[in-house]
Amino acid sequence: MVRSELVEPVLDIFIRFSTEDFGNTRSLKSYLLPTSLSPTPLSFKIFPGLARRLMPFKTYKGIQGVCPCAAGDECEPPPDVYKRTLVPWTLAHKSGQGAAQGYLDKAYARLDWDGCAGTVTTLPKPDKSALLHPSLCRLLTVREYARVQGFPDNFVFVGSANDKCMQVGNAVPPPLAAAIGQEIIRSLSFS
Repeated sequence: MVRSELVEPVLDIFIRFSTEDFGNTRSLKSYLLPTSLSPTPLSFKIFPGLARRLMPFKTYKGIQGVCPCAAGDECEPPPDVYKRTLVPWTLAHKSGQGAAQGYLDKAYARLDWDGCAGTVTTLPKPDKSALLHPSLCRLLTVREYARVQGFPDNFVFVGSANDKCMQVGNAVPPPLAAAIGQEIIRSLSFS
């Protein structure tokens, strides 16, 4: 009897990797390799024991409450500023192959509260980042990016806005650093 006959797989997952391997560095696609390079993402089943080891994954729910809007206060600047300016200054591209023909050279997406948190970039600016806040018409703030990385809310970042973005984006996430440190200590104590 094979293991797959003993335990019913319960969780669908996707493998995500850069399509840089296929000559397109501007997007991510989901593929299951090496079986197919079709444009349709393929899923596979994993077993409950493995599913428990993969969980929990970080989602964007952790950034809730950072924005003053969460407490009922007015956002700074007010949301109508974002509404007026979102399309003109965040969607317009002045360079790129498709710019002359009026095409955008990257895709834009709204983050999902329950979606797996992606990579934090060093410069979350409209011309660099294509990911919008899950419910507001704006990009994530530095503090929200810091929460995604696992920094506590009392952690202070210094310098200009760009410096702060680079500090968050280039950092090893504190929970990962702690796990690595604990593993090093554990392995040294057995030596």
